[in-house]
Amino acid sequence: MPEALALVKKELGNDAVILHTRTHPRRRLPGGSSKHIVEVTAATSLDAVPDAMRQSVSASSPSARTRATRSGKSARANTSAAIAPVGAAPDALFDVYRRLIESDVAHEIASQLIASLEEDLSSAERAVESNLKTALSKRLMNMLPPVCEIDLAPKSGPVVVALVGPTGVGKTTTVAKLAADLSLRKDRSVGCISLDARKIGATAQIEAYANIIDVPLQVIENPAELQAAIATWFDLDVILIDTPGLSPQDTAGLIALTNQLESIEVDETHLVLPATIGGRAMRDAVERFATVGADRLLLTKQDEAIGVAVILNAVHQTQMKMSYMTTGDDVPDGISLSARESLAESISAQVALME
Repeated sequence: MPEALALVKKELGNDAVILHTRTHPRRRLPGGSSKHIVEVTAATSLDAVPDAMRQSVSASSPSARTRATRSGKSARANTSAAIAPVGAAPDALFDVYRRLIESDVAHEIASQLIASLEEDLSSAERAVESNLKTALSKRLMNMLPPVCEIDLAPKSGPVVVALVGPTGVGKTTTVAKLAADLSLRKDRSVGCISLDARKIGATAQIEAYANIIDVPLQVIENPAELQAAIATWFDLDVILIDTPGLSPQDTAGLIALTNQLESIEVDETHLVLPATIGGRAMRDAVERFATVGADRLLLTKQDEAIGVAVILNAVHQTQMKMSYMTTGDDVPDGISLSARESLAESISAQVALME
C-alpha cells in the first residue's frame, strides 16, 4: 500500500485525495510468493465536484488510477479517470459519477448527467439501481443529437444518398442493408451505385449483395459516368452511392470525392464510422469528412464495441445528426433506426456492470 500511495503522490501531486482502495489477487507461478494488486482511486483536487455531490464527495477530471504490487518489486501508474470523497462513503450519485468517469465519459458530460439525475430522482429513488439505470439512459438519450433516417418524402426524381468514410468501416455492407430495408420492408424502388471499382473485391461484394436483394447496380469507373448513371434511374425512389474508403488525412482523395459528388445532386451524405472508434479519431473524421458534405453519422459494428462511452463524448461535442446503427454482416438484418436508444442503453448498461 505505501508504494501505491507514493505513486499517487508522484502522479497527482502532494494535494492528491484518495477515494478508495481495492486489492486484487495476482496470478503467480508455482512456488512463487503470493502477491496482490492494490488499486487506488484518487483525484488531484476538490474543485471539480458536481453540485449534486458537493456535500459528500469531490471529483477531478485530471486524475490517475495507480496500481502497485504489495512486494514493491514492480509498480506502475496508468493515467485514467478517478474521483475522491470528502470523507463519507460515496452515495448512489457519486458511484454513478465514478463509473461514468472510469468509462471515459468526459468530466463535463458526467457532471451534467449527475445534476440531471439529482433533479429526476429523490434520495430514496436513487438508492434503487434500476431507477438510476433507467433515468441515466433517458438523460443520455436526451443528450445525444436527433436521429434522422433517410427522408423519403416525395420529390422530383430519386432521393440520392451517399455513404462516405474511411476504409474498412462497413460502407458496402451498410449500403446493402439500407437497400434491403428500403426495398423489402418499405417497398421502395432502389438502385445502387458503386464508385469503388478499383478496390480489389469491392465490385464482387456489392454485386453479390445486389443479386441477393434483387436491386439494380451500376459500377462507375469514370467519374464522368456518374451523372449519366443518375439520369438513367430518374424513376427510382432512392439511389444509394457506395464511395471509396478514404483516410481522413487523404486531402487529395477528399477533394476528388467532393468534386465527384458535387457533379450530381446529393440529398444526404452519411458518414459511416465504427462504434469501436476512439473519440479523438471520430472527431477528426467528422471534421475532415464535413468537407465532403457529410452531415449525418451512421455507426457500424455496434456488436464489437467495448467502450462505447467514448462515442458519447465525440457525438455530444460535434452534435452531428445520427442516422442508423448496424451490427454484424447479415443482410438485410442488423440495422436499426434507434441509434440514440441503442447507444444510451449500451452506455448505461456498461456503467451498471462496473464494480
